[in-house]
Formats: sequence, structure tokens, C-alpha cells
Amino acid sequence: YAPFSIPGLTLRGTLAYNKAEYDQFIAPCWDGQTAAQGCSTDLPGYPGKPGYDISGQATGMAPEISATAGFGYDGEMANGWMWGIGGDVLYSDDYNASAMGHPYAMRDSYTLVNAMAYVGSGNWMLKLLGKNLSDEMVISGNLEGASSGAAAGRSQADLIGYGGPGRTVELQLRLSF
Repeated sequence: YAPFSIPGLTLRGTLAYNKAEYDQFIAPCWDGQTAAQGCSTDLPGYPGKPGYDISGQATGMAPEISATAGFGYDGEMANGWMWGIGGDVLYSDDYNASAMGHPYAMRDSYTLVNAMAYVGSGNWMLKLLGKNLSDEMVISGNLEGASSGAAAGRSQADLIGYGGPGRTVELQLRLSF
């Protein structure tokens, strides 16, 4: 949205509601899962291999609510230079980082904050960017660690998560010839 009354201002936002769940799915048992924890059903196509029913559970990486809000403001200086500032806030509800419904892969909700500022003219621009300024640990999937001493019905394996970058600040210089 760019209001006519404030030239150079741009507002943006999104809101998402997600109700993704498994209709019918027998997942492989997680390492260390016992029969009392649901590890008893045969995995379809693999007779004798244990599985557990996660039908009706949310799919992995599917937060129920997510939202973004942001702004940008661009202006001009008398000498022909341009300048601008901007920022974004991203929110994600809690979610399970495991596609197989691992109960220890649940992640709390988080909020990311990004910001930028720039100055430049026709053939150059200097931009300062800050990403994940709230320094949130975002996990985008996981798996059970190989060789971490576990098997279904025995001890719990280590979970290895795929983490996004923490807080980063960068300075960019663009030159056009």
C-alpha cells in the first residue's frame, strides 16, 4: 500500500492461517519410541518395521498462523541523491520441525526483525542491512542423528536441526559503470 498523501512511503503485510494435517499416515517410529508411546503398527510396505499413527496431526513446518508487516520509505535530497529506510517483522506460530511428527521436534513461535537504510545517487548506492536482528533460532527441518546410540524401543537419539542464520549485519556497495 502506498498512500498518495505520503510520497515515498510503502506499507506491506500478510496474514496466513494454515490448517495442514495428515489425513492418514503411519510414520516410522522415532528412535527410542516405545509401544506405550504408540510404536506398534507395521509401517506400510515394510512388514515387521515398526511405525506409529500420526493421522490428524499437523504436518511438519506448518505453523497455524504466520504474519508479516513492513514498511519502506524512499526520499530524495536536493543534490540528486536518494535515501531510504525500511523494516520488516515476521511472525511464525509454533510448529513441528519434523515431517514425521517427532514430539521432541516442536519449536516455539518466533518473531524476526529485519531493517535497512541506504543512500546513493544514479551510479552508486551504499546500503546497511540487518537481518534477524532479534537473533532468533529458526529450525527448518530435522532428522535423528546417525550413530547417536538409539533405535526404536531403546534410547532416545539426538535430533539434528537445520538452523537458519542468526543475527547478521552487512554493508553493501553497488557501483554502476
